[in-house]
Amino acid sequence: MSTVSPDTFKSAGPFLLGYFLNYGLYGALTVQMYIYYLAFPNDRTAVKAMVYGLYLVETMQLVMITHDAFQDFVFGFGRPGALNELNLLWFDCCVIDGAVAFVVQSFFAYRIFLLSKSKALTCIIVFISLMQFGGAVATAGMDKTVGVFSQVRGNFIAVSFWLGGSAACDIVIAVSTTYILSRYDSSFRDTKDVIRRLIRLTMETGSLTATVATLDLFLFLSSDFPYHVTPALTLAKLYSNSMMVIFNSRLTTMGGRGQSSTSSEEGLSIIWERHPGLESLSRVQPKRLQTCHSELRVGVGCKVEDHAADGQSRVQHSNMETSHTSVQFGELEEDF
Repeated sequence: MSTVSPDTFKSAGPFLLGYFLNYGLYGALTVQMYIYYLAFPNDRTAVKAMVYGLYLVETMQLVMITHDAFQDFVFGFGRPGALNELNLLWFDCCVIDGAVAFVVQSFFAYRIFLLSKSKALTCIIVFISLMQFGGAVATAGMDKTVGVFSQVRGNFIAVSFWLGGSAACDIVIAVSTTYILSRYDSSFRDTKDVIRRLIRLTMETGSLTATVATLDLFLFLSSDFPYHVTPALTLAKLYSNSMMVIFNSRLTTMGGRGQSSTSSEEGLSIIWERHPGLESLSRVQPKRLQTCHSELRVGVGCKVEDHAADGQSRVQHSNMETSHTSVQFGELEEDF
């Protein structure tokens, strides 16, 4: 009866868990893409090209890690050295993770520029994002050269620039966006609700990607086993999902569970709301406030019959005219 070394379990587990998480996050991303496709057909061509381009890259990564999974657990079954081979992970983890992070972080930098008009802050974010992308490419080149996991820890400087830069950039984006949005003072209750929701989403998505990148770096530096592969295989999908969550946050459901609907028709309806920093995504903008005054005049006739003492009746007619003024409002647009 053959026995399996404990080191094999410690090496196979992180790979298997990372593959499963990547598949699951790809399913979530597909749902996000389908919602975006249905809800925002009028977004600008450049925005749709970025969204669908990221989805194609994520699909390519899924195909590549499937190849790696077959190399590890099918063709390499029973061969302990198979788990030590990098296969295509130098590209589908390092290069794709860094490239997707750069695109998403650049989008958030552009959004921060629209909100704050600060060129300095935008340049800082883009510079840190470029630094992490450069670290990812350098890590990929070194990993491809060594070819095995047992020797990749010698690339700790490039890995530190990659994962440390990703975490730092995400923290700067989350803190900056939260601070900028919190400064907006609107007298409209709906706008305040939108801003609060955006702040919550920004903090949640930014802290999630920063935490995963930090965990990946910690596991890489602290363990000889490939535990860091698990967060590395999820990083790109987390970035894409975080961006799509922000895009699709422009949708609001009305008449759903726990919500009161003023409409006489029952059912679930989805409306598009304007969000600070996201107005430039669409070619179609809501109209400004329009006020239309119209005056309605109503004539009222009154007929009075008076019976006189001589037996003759006299009919008197009187007219009374009243006026009613109505005001009709168009769509409201706020300037952010």
